Amino acid sequence: ETRPARDDILIIDGGCVTATDAVKLGGESLNVTIKQQLNGCMAETIVLALENRRENFSLGRYLAPEKVLEIGEIAERHGFFAYPLASYGERIDRQSVTNLKRYYHHDIYAGEPADAALPASRLAFIDAVIAQTPAREDTLDRYHQYINPMMVDFLKLQRCDNVFRSAAGTQLYDDAGEAFLDMVAGYGCLNLGHNPQPVVNALKNYLDAQGPNFIQYISIP
Repeated sequence: ETRPARDDILIIDGGCVTATDAVKLGGESLNVTIKQQLNGCMAETIVLALENRRENFSLGRYLAPEKVLEIGEIAERHGFFAYPLASYGERIDRQSVTNLKRYYHHDIYAGEPADAALPASRLAFIDAVIAQTPAREDTLDRYHQYINPMMVDFLKLQRCDNVFRSAAGTQLYDDAGEAFLDMVAGYGCLNLGHNPQPVVNALKNYLDAQGPNFIQYISIP
C-alpha cells in the first residue's frame, strides 16, 4: 500500500490508540517503550482489566454506539486516546486537515436541486472554489506546497504568518480589515507608502509601451 498522491482525500488509520506519559508499560528508563499507535484491542484489554470488568466492548460486527462511547471514556481515564490520528502509519498534522478545507465546503452546493447531474455538480464545485476568496490557511498551504515551504514554516515559528489582502500608504490590511503598520516590505514603504500613485502610473505607462523588463543581467533598459 502506498499513500495516494493527492491532498483532497485523507485516509485515517483505525483501531489504534496512543498512550500518554502517565501510562507506564515498562522499559521507559531505556526509552524502548512503544506508546504510539498501539492496537486498540490490546488497549481495551488493559483498561478493562484495570477496571476489573470481565466483558468485551468491541467484538462482533455490530457495536452499540453507547458501548463505543463508554470504552472511549474508560480508555481516556487510564491515559489512552484515539488521537493523534494517523494515516498510513504517519501522524496526521494540522496542515493535512487544513489542506482539505478548500475542497469541501458545506455551502458549495447550496441552491442546487437534489437530482442535479453529477458533471454539473462537479463544475459548480470547481467554479465555486475558483471564485471564493481563499482563507488564510489556504493561502499559506498553497505557498507551502508550491513556492517556499521553508519560508512558511519559518514565519509560523516566528508567529508572523499573516496574509494581507490589501495595502494603502504605510498600512497593510488582513482578512478582517485590521490595519498593520508596515515597517519591512520594500524597505521604503514608510517613505513612499504602498502603491504610490505616481509610481503606479509610471510603471503602467512603461509596461503598456511594452518596455523591456527583467533583463538586468543582459541589458540596461
